[in-house]
Amino acid sequence: NIIAKMSLLEDYPEVSAQLEANLVFIDRIWMIIAAVLVFFMQSGFALIESGTVREKNSLAVLSKNLLDGCIAGITFYMTGYALAYGEVDGGFAG
Repeated sequence: NIIAKMSLLEDYPEVSAQLEANLVFIDRIWMIIAAVLVFFMQSGFALIESGTVREKNSLAVLSKNLLDGCIAGITFYMTGYALAYGEVDGGFAG
């Protein structure tokens, strides 16, 4: 049980601090990897959609996909990060 192991580390503050720093680092790396995967997925959707429409409409499809990625990034910046990593006292998020 990880909670029991964490309580054993209270006697070793330097190890506990290093473990906490490592956990924060791993969280951030995973966030970056997940974001990269999402943007690769978005480009794959753009290629699939542009392949299923006529050539004259492919620019509109690619523009829509670019706008979709921009709106998703801004929306995550405004709300998603706060829900995932915000400081909450007894709430459901953060």
